[in-house]
Amino acid sequence: MKHVILAVLHGVATTPCWVGAIDWSSCQSDLDDARRAASDAADAASDVDSKANELNDKRSELQDCLSHPAIYDLMHDGCQSQRDEFASAKDDYDSAKSNLEGELDTLESRLRSVESSCAYSFSLGSALRRAPSANRYTVPREGAGVGQPGQDSSKASVEPIPRSTTPPQPAQPTPAPQTDSPLAVVQAYYADVNRHDVEAARGKWKMPPTRLQDMVQLIEWFRVEDIQLVDVDTSAAHVTVVVTGKRRDQQPERWGGTIALEKHAGVWKIVTMPLTKQ
Repeated sequence: MKHVILAVLHGVATTPCWVGAIDWSSCQSDLDDARRAASDAADAASDVDSKANELNDKRSELQDCLSHPAIYDLMHDGCQSQRDEFASAKDDYDSAKSNLEGELDTLESRLRSVESSCAYSFSLGSALRRAPSANRYTVPREGAGVGQPGQDSSKASVEPIPRSTTPPQPAQPTPAPQTDSPLAVVQAYYADVNRHDVEAARGKWKMPPTRLQDMVQLIEWFRVEDIQLVDVDTSAAHVTVVVTGKRRDQQPERWGGTIALEKHAGVWKIVTMPLTKQ
């Protein structure tokens, strides 16, 4: 019996202990490295969030210009100024996102080191693999409208028109619409703008432009020169218009284009209004 006990004790003394096999100082060091890497990645993610917000703002400004060039295309360059600002914001966003991906790669490496030195598996597997990008930004094309990203950065076709030699005529009140039709909604919209009724004008849109209030405040008057219903079905319609508008401290200008409308809850709403100078 004594020999058996001695043999068991001998076996215990000579069997490697799991606790003693780990270098806990290395484990601690790798965990500290992982913590710093996580902090750096969090800072990078915050920067991406900031750049994404700036990009969204510039995209909205560009889309407003494309939808309302008479108001926002102050340089008369086919919204090129807004396109350049959008492109610059997109470069900043892409750079910040690339930096975040680099920080995440570093964090992944640090976590792998922790798994090795601490003899612990996070069961991360493919979870650490980079996910496909969820945010893809492209320069809206001319006429894409508010909230509708385009596919390219082609310039709007804008040509100057000769200054009128006759004094500008005062704005004429737009006849009040009699029925809920695409034509009536467009006419009512310009009547709202002439009255500087921001809320009423906003209500004519499916998704109002972010700077609609600024537009209404800057404009002195709009006059509908021509308006035609191009096509209409139960849910969508297109209306062509030619309007003359005057901004504060500017000469009257004539604009034209096709306005797209959709019916929502039985009411026609403006979707896009890509007008160009005539």
